[in-house]
Parts: sequence; structure tokens; C-alpha cells
Amino acid sequence: MKKVLFGITLEDNYEQPDFTKLFLGYVLPRIAQSVIDEITQLNIKDIIAPHVDLVSKGRTTMGLCPFHSEKTPSFYVHEDKGFFKCFGCNAVGNGIQFIQKHLTLDFHDAIAYICEQFNMELRYESGKTPQKPVKELNALHEMFAERAKTSLFNTEGAFALKYLTKRGFTEDIIKQFGLGWVPPNINTAPFEKSFPRNILTESGIFKDTTYYGLKCFFADRILFPIRNATGTCIAFSGRAINPDAQAKYKNSSFSKGSALYNLHNAKDAIKNNKSCFIVEGYFDAIRMAAAGYPQTVAIMGTAFTRDQIAQLKRYDVEEYNLILDGDKAGIDAMIKSRDIALECDIYPNVIFLPAGEDPDSYLKTNEKAAFDIILKTRRDLLLYTIEKEHGSGTDANRLFHCLDRIKKILARIKNPYRRDYYIKEAASAFEVSEETLHADVNTGRTKVTATAYVKKAHNINHVVEKEFITYLLRMSKETVRQMISGLREEYFDDETFRLIYKKIVELSAQDGNINSLSNDSDVGKTITDLILHHYDTHDYNKAALDCKNKLLINYDNKERNKLANEIKSSGDLDNLDAYYKQLRDISKHQRKTYRREE
Repeated sequence: MKKVLFGITLEDNYEQPDFTKLFLGYVLPRIAQSVIDEITQLNIKDIIAPHVDLVSKGRTTMGLCPFHSEKTPSFYVHEDKGFFKCFGCNAVGNGIQFIQKHLTLDFHDAIAYICEQFNMELRYESGKTPQKPVKELNALHEMFAERAKTSLFNTEGAFALKYLTKRGFTEDIIKQFGLGWVPPNINTAPFEKSFPRNILTESGIFKDTTYYGLKCFFADRILFPIRNATGTCIAFSGRAINPDAQAKYKNSSFSKGSALYNLHNAKDAIKNNKSCFIVEGYFDAIRMAAAGYPQTVAIMGTAFTRDQIAQLKRYDVEEYNLILDGDKAGIDAMIKSRDIALECDIYPNVIFLPAGEDPDSYLKTNEKAAFDIILKTRRDLLLYTIEKEHGSGTDANRLFHCLDRIKKILARIKNPYRRDYYIKEAASAFEVSEETLHADVNTGRTKVTATAYVKKAHNINHVVEKEFITYLLRMSKETVRQMISGLREEYFDDETFRLIYKKIVELSAQDGNINSLSNDSDVGKTITDLILHHYDTHDYNKAALDCKNKLLINYDNKERNKLANEIKSSGDLDNLDAYYKQLRDISKHQRKTYRREE
């Protein structure tokens, strides 16, 4: 009987590994709305029950909240309305959002998880297909990883296993991290029988050659399976053990900057400790995890990226610790990481190891206690930068050039309290007036301040827009169509509400249910909050019409002011009549709006 893995038929003698979670490992197009609608129709209690012990009392279903520690249940599931609410920690959302929050998954992975649990097909928008044949590639990755693990512990892999054990890794650790070895002349026939040729070559594991047929890209290499946060193998890295090899490491097809090695193992420890260690290499991460630092991930030789930071932020990390080499390459990595960290509004610590050492080499030859002492030397990355810049100023002229560089860094800090703190530290280090430095840094933030002022001016319209969208969510499809008639998306100042309104118009044109937007990856959280928001009114139609008229009037006022400024600044007397005609048209439109309001 043929075996099937991820829906792919494999050869008879292939031993299927034990998988419990099947998730996608590549960037995919938008999930079909019909899939989200089907999930919306599921009973939210069925989605949550496997994760929370729920008790039903009449119409009420409750349990202990999984998002905070409690002894008395304050977590309620509203089956009729399709959402959950905790009155202890204020967690709230629909079924998809529960899975996202509870399992720390992004929107796509949460959808994939629910589809798997309820045996639903995961489909994409009409006319679009995944950028990569994900199902086949995932199955190939798992088959290849299993083959490499088997080879490592067979006679043919004795040399590779000896190499790893000589480096101080036990067989248990090797198995825990799924390391393998690819024989120099690996038999490709089993893979060719199970997968189409294009899948084999597209994976980056195999390549077609003119004279030798299909050749393995990782032949005679230690194999590191690279898994995403949900445990799906998305790629490989192979380390040469032959000193004559052309490259120490080779990688299959994936973006290193969008993945973190060992995240699937480390995520629970990161979440529990609210901290993480970030190292460079695969062996560094394995060594640290084995030594008792399970919250360790590796950036795989790249600079720290926005995507990697975004993944770590999901786990509510409060302390980021970058462990770097103490050489020039380590300093360069620190500078790159600092700039990305500032953009992402995180403030990591930096830990420098002795020159020539990395976590793998240091822990191999030193006790954990010695490494703990090094960890205690961690420095706030920005304070370290201030200290280094001050130390490089050999005279007053150079010192002020160094201070100029620090000012530019300080101006990029988004959090005002942190900015004040670092300004105080910099002023003390450079022995300058804190008030003067503060004023100088704020001058560098003029554009940011101007943008914030414009946003503040839009706050009044923001309230009207929020109320209008909220009322729409309580109306029938027909009433919604009538209410949005004649109202364009540019009437909305707030970017989020403008996007929501655009989606409402699109859904309404397709006769869709606008409440299904609570499952939308872009606006779902906002929609859920609006659905749960209570306004003290019984006539939603009248309230919505009032808001619509205010939106029209506010837009007319904005256009009138804009036109008046144009007239004032242009000095274009030839077109003055045309300008005034536009003003009269705006006023005429506004009077009609007022009459509708009355």
C-alpha cells in the first residue's frame, strides 16, 4: 500500500515520520474570502475547547483564561456572537484571533491550523496560486530530512557523527535538533519516484546536470533543517566537513532574513522569560540551548532584520540580547543591528565575547558559570554606542563630530521617555547642557512632529469615522448599500478607517457579509473592537446618517480651506472666476447636505 505525506504519494519502502503540525513555509497570496467565511460559520466553542476547559451554564460558556493566571474563571465564550472575552485581562477576539494569540501564530498560519483541525481545504483568491508548490515542497523537505538523519546514524555516516561528537554534541542533542548527513553519492531514485522533477530542482536540494542527471546540492555535508515557528521544515543549510570543499555552508532556496533558526524550539522559553538570546550561527544556537539557554535563536549569518524582529515581537519580548564576536565584524554587526532596532522601536543589549570566540567555541571549552559572568556584562546597545563615540573623540573638534552622530541616532528614537533618558545619558557623557542637547535633538525631529500635528488635527473626524463604521456593522446588507451611496473613501482621513470603508464597499458590491471583516488580516482586530463597542443609541440608521452628513461637511470644509489657500498664495487673477465658481459649488453642495441633515 502506497504511503501518503502531505497529500503526496511516496514510494513503498519510505518510512513516514510522525508529524503533528502541518503548516505552510512560504509567503502566499491572500487566502480566499470563502475560506474565511467558512471558518466564521464554525462554532467558536469548537475552536477554543481543545485549548481551554470550558464549562457551560445555561447560555454562558466560561473557563480559566489561557492568557493570564487566574483561579476563578473570567474567560467567556459567546457562541451566538462568535467571539471570546476575558474580563480579567481584557483579551477579546474571534476564533482566528484566539488561535493567533494562544499559539502565537500569524494570520496565515492560524487559518492553516484551523483548516487542518476541521478538515477544511485551504484555498486562495481566484486566479492566484501560491508562489511555490508548498504542499509538495514541505513533503520533500521532510522526506529529505528523514533520509539525512537516517544516514547520520548508519555506518555510512560514522565519520560525520564522529565530527559532531568531537565538537562536544551528544547524540541526544543531535537528534533533538534533527541534524543529519547527506552521503556523497546519495541515491536520488526514491525522490525522483515521489516528486516531479521541477519540484526537486525548485527546492534547491537537487540540481539537474547535463552528464550526470540529478545531483544533490548538499552531498557530503552536515544537514541543518530550518523550520519556521510552527515546526514546518522550510529549508536546509549544509555544512562541509571536507576541508577542501569550496564553501563552508550551502543553503537551499529561502530568505535567511525572514527566518530565525531554532525559533520553533525556543518560542515557549522566549514567551515565558520575556527575553531572548540572538546569536549568529547554527552551532551557536544548539550549543547555548544544550547549555541551558533554551530561549536562543540564530540569525544565520545575516544582519538582524525587520522580519526577524517582527517574529520575536509576537512573544512579548522585553529583553533582546545580541551576542556578538568582539572583533571588527562583531562591531559592524552591532551597528547594523542598532539601526534596524531603532526603526522597529526595540532597544537590545549587546554582549561581546572575547576576540576569536563565539558561543559554540566558548561553551565548548568553558563552564556555564564562566559564560554567565560574560552575560552579566551585557550593555544597553545605545549606551554602549554613546560610550564608544565619546571615547573616540581625541580633541574638542572630533568630540563634537561624535556628538553630531549621536544626535542623529537620538532623533530616531520613537519612545519619548526613552529618548529623554538617552539624551540625559549623552549629555552627561559629553559634558554638555541637557536642555541644549534636547532642543537640538528635537530640531532633528521636526518632520516627525509636523506629521504628529497633522494627525492630531484629524482627531475630530476620526471619532465620526469610527462611529459611522461601527453603525454600518449593525445594519442589514441593503441598508449598508444605501448608506454608503455617494460616500467616497477619500472622505475618510484616518488610514485604517479608509481601508475598512474600502473593504466594506467591495464586500457590499459582492453581496458579502461585512462582519466577516473581523477575520481580515489587515483590519480584523479593529473590526472586532468596533463590533463589541457600545454606543448609547437605539436608532443606528439615524446615527449613521448624522455621521455621513458630518463626513460630507468636514470634507467640504477641508476642500474650501484648501482652495482658499490656493487663491491666496497663487496670485492668479486670470483664473480667479474659476476659483470662486469652485467655492460656490462647494457651498452649494454643503447646503444640500445640511438640508438632508435636517
